[in-house]
Amino acid sequence: MKATRQKQVLRYTDPIRAMELTGRVRQLKVRGREEEAVRLVHEELAMEIDKARRWVKSI
Repeated sequence: MKATRQKQVLRYTDPIRAMELTGRVRQLKVRGREEEAVRLVHEELAMEIDKARRWVKSI
């Protein structure tokens, strides 16, 4: 499952950046800051906001 989530991000960026971004998103979710995580993904990867929200929820 983890590999699938990272593959979605790899479409937008390189593997090292994808792992770093996934880690940052997890940290934000643990702290209860899911909307901030969605904004981060949206801004970093230029992913559509709805797609970014679904991706963040899947982690």
